[in-house]
Amino acid sequence: MVQRKPSLALRLLSLLVVAPLLSGEGVAQVTTQLSENSSYVGACRQTRASTPVFEDARLTKSAGAIAPGTQVTLTGVVGSGIAQIKVPEIGWVEAANLQTNCDPSPPSEDLLPGDIDTNPTYCRRLRSSAIDGPQYRYLDAGLVAFDQPGGLLQQYQGQPDGPGRGATVRLTKSPAQIAVYGDRDWIRVKYTSRAGTQRLGWISLGSTGGLRSLANCLAGSTR
Repeated sequence: MVQRKPSLALRLLSLLVVAPLLSGEGVAQVTTQLSENSSYVGACRQTRASTPVFEDARLTKSAGAIAPGTQVTLTGVVGSGIAQIKVPEIGWVEAANLQTNCDPSPPSEDLLPGDIDTNPTYCRRLRSSAIDGPQYRYLDAGLVAFDQPGGLLQQYQGQPDGPGRGATVRLTKSPAQIAVYGDRDWIRVKYTSRAGTQRLGWISLGSTGGLRSLANCLAGSTR
């Protein structure tokens, strides 16, 4: 009988499990935060800026840095705000430093409408309890955004990123790009990041058949 070798990602994950045991530390802290996402195995990403690389998932042991615009390959092992890469070197990076575009030319899905910032067709606002009623109080803290439904959480300086309370967002297409994942509807939008710059991401539109997190912009407002 031929025995199949475990994937590189799983072998690397095994090393992470063993290391804390050898150092006498508890293993739960690390292993419960890591998982392998099959859709990310071998996936290509590109660095947004100079990206520090670390030997460990807790980002405590520096292994150097990768130049801006460098293509990297994911192992498929991810954690909260972090991802493991295997090319150009094996290590851990912050997911916020990666973008999905691995081609010098933007893919067609990222070609936004030319009038996205002025056409009311694309304008939506995040609901709030002050305008829409107490049933929307859960949105008063804003929403977090993801690279894709079920994907990596978008972050800025180690904190979750996403549209804030009552924020105006823009649909990236008409009709909107909507997906279903985990019994929730997700919608792709352009929003203002915590950094003050514009960013693309997926946010929860709400549970399927439930309350909707977005509403049309108020009359006369496209900002």
